[in-house]
Amino acid sequence: MSVTQQIKDELLSDRSKETIHRWAQYLAEHPEIIEDCLPFLIEPAPLPMRICWVFDHVVDHNPACMIPHIPYLFSLRNDMAFRGFRRNLTRILANSGVPESLEAEVIETLFNWVLDSDIELAIKVHSIQTLYNLCQKYPDLSGELIDVIEDQIPKTSVGFKSRGQKLLAKLRKERV
Repeated sequence: MSVTQQIKDELLSDRSKETIHRWAQYLAEHPEIIEDCLPFLIEPAPLPMRICWVFDHVVDHNPACMIPHIPYLFSLRNDMAFRGFRRNLTRILANSGVPESLEAEVIETLFNWVLDSDIELAIKVHSIQTLYNLCQKYPDLSGELIDVIEDQIPKTSVGFKSRGQKLLAKLRKERV
């Protein structure tokens, strides 16, 4: 039995944190196998959700190994049936970075998600972190990010406010 089949079978039969973390570490150590796991994203539930959990934790061990797969993951952002996909995607973007070929589209999408009142808090928090990371490369973006964070702080929860204030302090310091 192939490793990919083992991953699939185990994720279908066991959704424990231990299983998710074990396979995340394995994929981080064997990034060439990630490509073979991408088709799990378009299989019937619950496999797409569970492989996303694994990918989400791969970045804790080896953030760079997810970069080649970000274009495919990003292409699925509006098609995934489970709500957690965008949260996992934005966390991967925040921790792994954004491929240059996608930067403009990611920037536009993330600003839209931050401003959308129907988007979950975790997605907004990871989005502003990713946008902040991109400001390091594109300093002209920082003014817009400051405006958006300031606009959203009174409209969102404590979690966004906390991350937003930390990023605002960094952005203002960097602009001086």
